[in-house]
Order: sequence, then C-alpha cells, then structure tokens
Amino acid sequence: MEDSTHIDSTKISLYVQQLEFTVRNLEATVARMKQECFDPQKFYGTAITVDACARMHNVCVETVREYVHAGFIPTHPDSTSRKILILTTDALLLDFKQLKRKYKELKLSI
Repeated sequence: MEDSTHIDSTKISLYVQQLEFTVRNLEATVARMKQECFDPQKFYGTAITVDACARMHNVCVETVREYVHAGFIPTHPDSTSRKILILTTDALLLDFKQLKRKYKELKLSI
C-alpha cells in the first residue's frame, strides 16, 4: 500500500489550480461587494485631508502626497498649497496597489 503522506506533482498542481480558482472567485466577490455595499455618491461634495485618506487606506501620508503631486489623485477645488484636500468620493474608490504600479512606471520613464 502507498504511504498516505506521499504527494506527487500532479496532486500539487491540482491543489494549486484549486487555490487559484478560489482566489479568482474571492477577488470577483470582493469587487462586486465593493460596488454594491456603499454608494460613494452619498459623500459627493465633501472632502477629507491627506492624513485621513492615508489612514483610510493604511498607507503613509507621504505616499498620498506623492500620488497627488504626480496627478494620480485629484484634489478638491478648495485645496491650497498648504492644505491638500481630496474629494471623499475619490478617496473611497482609490486602489493603492494600482496607483503604486502607475507611480513606479512614471518613475522609470523619467
């Protein structure tokens, strides 16, 4: 009889494929839930600070400032050079993984 702890490459490959399938399904579910769970338009016309945006997304304040200065995050019309404000609707919909990729591409192209 074969040892039950023996795992061959086929079993590993099948397991990895199952995990990848599960991850894709979970990512699709999360994306759908993000769209359906809240209405960002409820926050239309309101603004938050760079600090609040950074806390909301668990990123460094300086990262948010860099992305604003690079033009990746639009600012509220009432922003000044001393106090940057971000529209709350924009802040809620930011994807910092995507912004990070764009920022790296920008840095490499310079």
